[in-house]
Amino acid sequence: MSSQPDAKSKEMDSRTCWSQSAWSRQRKIQLNQKATLLNGIQFDLENALSTVQSISDSETTVEECCEMLRNCIFYKQQLDLDSNKVPDVSARGRSKSLHDVTSQSDDDKLPQ
Repeated sequence: MSSQPDAKSKEMDSRTCWSQSAWSRQRKIQLNQKATLLNGIQFDLENALSTVQSISDSETTVEECCEMLRNCIFYKQQLDLDSNKVPDVSARGRSKSLHDVTSQSDDDKLPQ
């Protein structure tokens, strides 16, 4: 009879050993999954930090581009203003401001 308790205790020990082994394998799998997840998060954070640094470094370039765009808008407005001005020179090449009649055209002056 003493041999039977030994068999039962060996069986219990093997079950305990098996469950500990299964538990340690499961724990190892979980740790590997968490390590992989953390590596991915670390990569994402490093990428985000690099992006923020690049944006910060490009601030002067963006400001220069904005200034150039403001200049372009100003020059375009000047060109539009100049093209919309009525010419102050008559057909004879003289300024209308030198004549008494500023509202009459040359055709109105001709006798009919």
